Formats: sequence, C-alpha cells, structure tokens
Amino acid sequence: MIFIFILAIIITVALNFFFAKKIPNKTAKIIISGLNIIALILFLGIGIAIKFVEKKLHQFIDSSIITLEENINKVYPDALTTQMDTSEIKQILEDSLQTQNVSGLEDVVMNVLKSSIENYTSLALKTINQLERTDNKLSIQEALISLKEIALKEVQPVYKIANIILIVLFAIYSILSILISIYLSKEKVSDNKSITFGS
Repeated sequence: MIFIFILAIIITVALNFFFAKKIPNKTAKIIISGLNIIALILFLGIGIAIKFVEKKLHQFIDSSIITLEENINKVYPDALTTQMDTSEIKQILEDSLQTQNVSGLEDVVMNVLKSSIENYTSLALKTINQLERTDNKLSIQEALISLKEIALKEVQPVYKIANIILIVLFAIYSILSILISIYLSKEKVSDNKSITFGS
C-alpha cells in the first residue's frame, strides 16, 4: 500500500504541474490544484484508516483467541492439549464465546469468530490433513491456531474490496481532473484567438 500512496502523490504532482498549471485563468487554476490536493489528502487519510482498522482487527483477533483460550482453561481444565473430536471442539469453542461480553469493533471480531466456529467442523478437516492425522481428532490449541487463520481469511477480502474501491475512485477523479484541466486550457486559448481575429 505504501507504493500506492507514493504513486498517488506522484499523480497529484503531475496533475498540478502538467495539467492544472496550463490553465490560463488563475482562479480556475487555484481551484483545480486545490481540489487535486484535497483528493490526495482524502485518499491517503482513508487508506491509512483502512490499514489502521485492519491492524486493530488483527490485534483484537489475537487478544480474543488468548481470552478464549483462558476461558476454555477455566471451564474445561486440561482441555487445551487433550485430543478430541472436531464436533466436541466446536461445542467447547461455542460455549466459551458465549461468556464474552464486548461492544464496538470487538463485537465485529466476535461475530467473525462466531461465524468461523459455525463453519469450523468442515474447515477443521483441512487442519487435520495438514497435520497428517489418521483420525478425526485435534487439541484445542491446534484448533485455536486454525481458527485464527480462518478468521483472518474471512476479514481479508473486506480490506481488499475497500482498497480497490478507494483506488478506483481516485483513478476516476484523476481522469476527470485531467479532462477538466484540458477543457479549461483549450477554452481560454480559443477565446484568445477570437479576440486576436477581431482586432
């Protein structure tokens, strides 16, 4: 994303230097240049905000997994390392999540974890295959590692879509800025020619 930010800055400099600068009308030149800078600030601000939310969600997932592990240890002593059926693991994870009361951004993470657990029985088979198990059993610790990976994969597309929308909007604005700058430049040139012809 840093490369995209740098590219956006270069594009804005190019918009102002190669296009807005050629507008003869000073007021129009200042307005277009100002709008280009505002668009860049908004782009960078929203991009940084998306990255910040992504980082926060990752931190919440980590802390939620740790809290979940602690809750399991309290309610089900020695369950963390005990090998058990995936359906049993799913039930323990669901029971442990019910005891957590959260709000705001943490609530989003809880919903992600809950939806991940709902699909866990089928997804756990992948973990079993990766660990080359011959039976349908895992420990809670192994399940939590798998659950974290599943939760992160579920939220990852949201960031990608948000970033794509942001980049597309900035690209559309840049094209419009170029077209408006060219139009304003040509319009003034034609006016000048008509004045010269009439004198």
